[in-house]
Amino acid sequence: MYEETKAGLEEAQVQVKHASKTIMETNRSVLRNYLKAAFELQRAGLETLEALQKGAEELTFNVVDRAEEMQDKAVKGAETRLRESAQRLRDARERAQANLGEGRDDVEENSSKLESRLRDGAEIATKVAKVIETRIETMLSELLDMGRRELEEIEDRIDALVDRLDAELEDQVHPITNYDEKNVDEVTGELKNLDEMQLRTVRAYEVSNKNRITVLRAVDEQMADLAQTEPVN
Repeated sequence: MYEETKAGLEEAQVQVKHASKTIMETNRSVLRNYLKAAFELQRAGLETLEALQKGAEELTFNVVDRAEEMQDKAVKGAETRLRESAQRLRDARERAQANLGEGRDDVEENSSKLESRLRDGAEIATKVAKVIETRIETMLSELLDMGRRELEEIEDRIDALVDRLDAELEDQVHPITNYDEKNVDEVTGELKNLDEMQLRTVRAYEVSNKNRITVLRAVDEQMADLAQTEPVN
């Protein structure tokens, strides 16, 4: 039993060694292939990079050449346009100078005409102003005369109105003429011609002055008679 086990272990060790050797040989082969592929890829990349650099240099040279050509064309075109513009400016200046000379003559002629018209206009304006001033003075004079006449008429009307109001006021304040100079009989004799308001005025005046009982009684009786004779509604 021991010998069989020992023999099995030895055989297993031999197989392990053989497998390890096989794996190592396989790994070396894979590593060599990987390194070979890496070197080839690096070489291809370098070749591609060189090709790209050459292409870029050629493209740069072409771009520079085209840019120089375009710059030359642009400069020549700008010079041509500048010469044409300068010529047009000279032509325009000559035309402007010619027009200016003609315009100066027209301006001088028009200025003399304008001065003459202004003088004529000033004379006409002066005459018109004098006529207007005369008319205004006439109108003002007429208006003043009309105003004076109207004021005189208004004053006359006011005086007449004041006189009438004074008379009416006198009738109300002093219904009996020369009241203070009359005796009792004379005053009482005129009471029958007075209305109620006038009677009240006489009574108030009598109370404030002589305060004669006979006159006051006569006034009261006359007011009572008027009250009885008034129509009843």
